[in-house]
Amino acid sequence: MPPVKSRAPARSARRPATGMKLGALAPASGRRAQRRPSQLSTQLAAFVLAGGAFILAAAWLGGSLNDTLRAANNGFDRFAIGSGFGVPQIEIKGLDVEEEALLRGALLFEDGEPIYRADPKTLRARALAQPFVADAAVYRLWPDRIEIHVKSRRAFARLIGMPHGARPAEWVIAPDGRPLRIAEPEDRRTLPLILGAGAEDAAGQLAEFLSGNSVLRREFSRAEYIGRRRWRLVLNDGTWVELPERDFTSALAKFESFHAKTPVLGLGFRRIDLRSPDKAYVLPSRPDARTAEQADERTALPNNPDAPVLAATADDDKGGA
Repeated sequence: MPPVKSRAPARSARRPATGMKLGALAPASGRRAQRRPSQLSTQLAAFVLAGGAFILAAAWLGGSLNDTLRAANNGFDRFAIGSGFGVPQIEIKGLDVEEEALLRGALLFEDGEPIYRADPKTLRARALAQPFVADAAVYRLWPDRIEIHVKSRRAFARLIGMPHGARPAEWVIAPDGRPLRIAEPEDRRTLPLILGAGAEDAAGQLAEFLSGNSVLRREFSRAEYIGRRRWRLVLNDGTWVELPERDFTSALAKFESFHAKTPVLGLGFRRIDLRSPDKAYVLPSRPDARTAEQADERTALPNNPDAPVLAATADDDKGGA
């Protein structure tokens, strides 16, 4: 009987182990490896057990309820921080160094506290309470990161008064009229001035309009609130721009549209009067006799409201309302 040949052992379908650890493929960029969900679940479960143990131990020793809870909280916090759930420092984006320091102090969250102490709604409310913060978004990124993205209010002008109930002073205000801080000497050199009785209550709408891409925003040095009812802009060259009581933003928009086509500023006019709903008038700095003779002439607007006609007039409303 012929001998039976033994069958060769089947090759394993598995590839031979290379000996490389999973972490070896990660770039050496200094970033901490993210914890796997199973690891996080294990640590959270450990937190719960540890918290219960702290409470039972304190109760067994005969402490009061308040002392027991305080001891449990302290012990639980230490355990959480030691397990990697402490926040080294809240990351704030969108502010300069000075504003960031002010916001950190207002958040009432100390570096190293456990992440579950950081409630996003509470942190956002504290951020929005700061005058220089227009909006804020808070992100809690487990296990140890808090990010706050801030949209800040920028300085627009100086205002003498009591904006939004603040104490009387010379304030730096944002485009919405909200006070940011007390004006400093540097602000007096770089920011225009808003003044007049009642200006603090009406400055927001004017500032909001002029804060855009506005030629008047670049040129005006002072805004005066006249008779608690209308604005006068004083430009860098001394020109007065008289605005109507109502719908002054439309008057400014029409003027800027006209100025873009036929530049008017910088020609030495003493006054540009936009109070008429369908006309605009100018007063030259040195009106000649011909201008005085035509003082009563009025030039009607074309049908296109975006191209008003500026008619010269010698009517000088000195300091008038």
